[in-house]
Amino acid sequence: MAWNWKTLVYPYLIGAVILIIGIGLTTYTNSVVDGIQETLRQGGLSQAQRDYFQGMLDWWVLNKITFYNPIAYLLTITGVIVVIFSIFYSLFVILHESKTS
Repeated sequence: MAWNWKTLVYPYLIGAVILIIGIGLTTYTNSVVDGIQETLRQGGLSQAQRDYFQGMLDWWVLNKITFYNPIAYLLTITGVIVVIFSIFYSLFVILHESKTS
């Protein structure tokens, strides 16, 4: 097996994309919850608007805890593992090639 740049780049890029998606999902859900909380802190909302935003906040917090955070953590951990594996694999291939050549 001859080493080439694809040995490191493709798995590394896949891991980096998975990692970015995981971090982005965490950031997005946190920003939505923070935005709704900020809206509720503002004055001048009618009771109907306050109830609407409180319902949205309850929904987002529940889904963030039960759905979005586990997926984001799984994606982040998977991305880190793939990146580390691709680095170690490419180093192994390079060292193996240098010993056989």
